Amino acid sequence: MRFQNDGYLVHVFVHAPVASVADAAKADALLRAGNRRAAKKCLIGKPGVFAGPLSHARGQQEVIVQRPGVYVILRLMNAEDGRERFQHGMYRTIQIVK
Repeated sequence: MRFQNDGYLVHVFVHAPVASVADAAKADALLRAGNRRAAKKCLIGKPGVFAGPLSHARGQQEVIVQRPGVYVILRLMNAEDGRERFQHGMYRTIQIVK
């Protein structure tokens, strides 16, 4: 998997395992609303780091070794307006199948 930072701030790509795609959608909605505490209840394991920290215009490529499952990828850094990056829509849900 390749991670790329096209922004101007340093980014770290953190992953958090969830039980299902539905739980990922719920966690995404809660994170976007700024409710990190409620979103943590959707997690089923410890968060980890996929990539980073990555500076502006930097990328990182790696083989993903996490177990099969559904993961929410988010950026846990504050934006210029004080909100966390996932409140600006900087998150993704991926499913590892093998």
